[in-house]
Amino acid sequence: MRFSLWTMGLAVVGIVAATGAGAVGKHAEPPSAARPTPKPVVKAATVISDTTLAVAGTVLQQGSVASAPVPTPDSAQRRPLAATASVAAGTVVDSVSRAAPLPTPSTPVFGSILPQGRTDLPDSLFAVRSGDTVVVHFDTSPARTRRGDKFERIVRQTLRAVYGPVADTLLAAVPEGRLAASKALVTDLPKRGIRLGPTGRRLTLWPETRPGRDGPLVVGYRTTIEH
Repeated sequence: MRFSLWTMGLAVVGIVAATGAGAVGKHAEPPSAARPTPKPVVKAATVISDTTLAVAGTVLQQGSVASAPVPTPDSAQRRPLAATASVAAGTVVDSVSRAAPLPTPSTPVFGSILPQGRTDLPDSLFAVRSGDTVVVHFDTSPARTRRGDKFERIVRQTLRAVYGPVADTLLAAVPEGRLAASKALVTDLPKRGIRLGPTGRRLTLWPETRPGRDGPLVVGYRTTIEH
């Protein structure tokens, strides 16, 4: 009995000692949540490697250090964009080359600004438009004339009302006193006409006459646009 009791006492002491040692080991070990997570060394190295390749490719392309450029990650994307831009530029150039030619600065584009029919002008004058033809009437005692300078003055005062500012441009090319000579005003000019503007689309002006006491009188002028 004594031996059995002694053996049981040793067993109890051993069990208590083992339990205490396990509890001390658990308290000494740090919790798993507090352990630091190891950094992904391999991934970081991969990112650094890709960035280095991209920078190196940029330097080689800009400075032309190597004969063959280092391929960058987005080089495959830039090539289709360059081709698209080239096609678009070719389309624009082709459409421009096929467009109708613009008028040259020496060829003024103009037309009458008057409506069809009769339009009253200052000083009892009036104009009658029929299509591209306009007749300015000035058969009044102060206006009708046989003198070239007087006829020129009436034309310079009234032609702007018929064709707008372009008339000033056409008349500015004719020196003062050179529009109509007095000798030709009632003889040649009513048949030959006076041409204003360059060859092509230009304005032609004919003096209009009627019989008078001492010979023909200029009582108006007729204008048309030649194409």
